[in-house]
Amino acid sequence: MEKVVIDANIVVRTWLLDPLLCLAEAYFFEPKWSDAIMNEAYRAMIAHRHRQDAREIHQYIVTVEAAFPDSMVTNWRGYGNTVRLPDPDDQHVVAVALVSGASSIVTYNLEDFPSSVLEPYGIRAIHPDELLVRCYEEDSESFVEILREMVATKKHPTRTVRDQIEYFAAAGCNGIADKLAACFPGL
Repeated sequence: MEKVVIDANIVVRTWLLDPLLCLAEAYFFEPKWSDAIMNEAYRAMIAHRHRQDAREIHQYIVTVEAAFPDSMVTNWRGYGNTVRLPDPDDQHVVAVALVSGASSIVTYNLEDFPSSVLEPYGIRAIHPDELLVRCYEEDSESFVEILREMVATKKHPTRTVRDQIEYFAAAGCNGIADKLAACFPGL
């Protein structure tokens, strides 16, 4: 199963992380992160919170970590300076990929992870839409069922399949939004 590092800018988007983790739970891929990634996500969520207090944000991070205990990569610090990136603050993300054996880093900041730097290590930085579309194309029926089940469990706030598809489109994940819209033509 492919290992994928989830960057902090994905963790902070709960409506994106939720379906990704549901797909991971169904063995489409194995998510990886570190304390540094989760701390960065926490700080970003605190800085940009909307009606959430620090306790809720902390609980969200703790819940994600507890749901996927094998995703936490702890021995990455010795690899922090292995590669040189445009933003040195992102080197820890590559270190997590190296230590965990991940082949991809899912992130919105593709320009911060140049392929010329990552390719020698067998790592690619990918947009979340690429990962979602890849999972969909691997098993579209399971993907759609997972999405249906996920939205049915959402209570605060409630969520529909249409809401999720609209979120994907608004989040720049147009490939998966288009594929799902075709599956649900009446929405």
